[in-house]
Parts: sequence; C-alpha cells; structure tokens
Amino acid sequence: MSQDNVIFKKEGYLSKMRSTKWPHIWQKRYMRIEGDQLSWSKDPDSECLGFLSLSHIKWVSGAMTNSYELNFIAFQSNKSRKRIFELRAENIKDCQSWREAFNNIVEQ
Repeated sequence: MSQDNVIFKKEGYLSKMRSTKWPHIWQKRYMRIEGDQLSWSKDPDSECLGFLSLSHIKWVSGAMTNSYELNFIAFQSNKSRKRIFELRAENIKDCQSWREAFNNIVEQ
C-alpha cells in the first residue's frame, strides 16, 4: 500500500489545556485521529467538542521539562484561528505513541 493511501487512526484519552478561559486548567478529553483530523470529546460516546486538521500543524514536540506533554501550533479551521495546543499523556509510553502518530501525519 502506498503512503498516499494510508489512513492513520489513533484514539484514547489525553488531557488538554483549556486556554480560552481563565483559569487555564487541564481537561481530560477523548482524542481521535482519523486521516489527518484530530477531534476531541469528553468520552468515546459523546459529541465532538472540537477538531482540527493536523496538516496545519507547525511543529510537534515534547516539553523539555515534562516528557508527558505534546505541544504544537495549529490552525483550527472550525474557528478560523491559530492557537497553541497543549496536550498531556498519562505516561511516557502513551506520549511517545501520540507523538509518533502526530509526526507520521505532519511528515506526509
């Protein structure tokens, strides 16, 4: 199968920093990557709370001070704005798995 036909899929819980309201707090969210889109909801069966195209990510990295974090700048097309997304995994293994999934899409 060529790389063009690969559909990446990953799902599971990550904590997402709420940065639009004060105070900025971590919220547990169920994240899904399907194709090049990341979406999130409160749990697997609830409605989508937000989404973005991962093709618009400018960078993906783990924070130097905390290897459980993923930080990236993306254009959130459903809200027509750029923002920094801060996501946190529950452990290093999960963080590495998510980072790999993001990077596979960004590198296409």
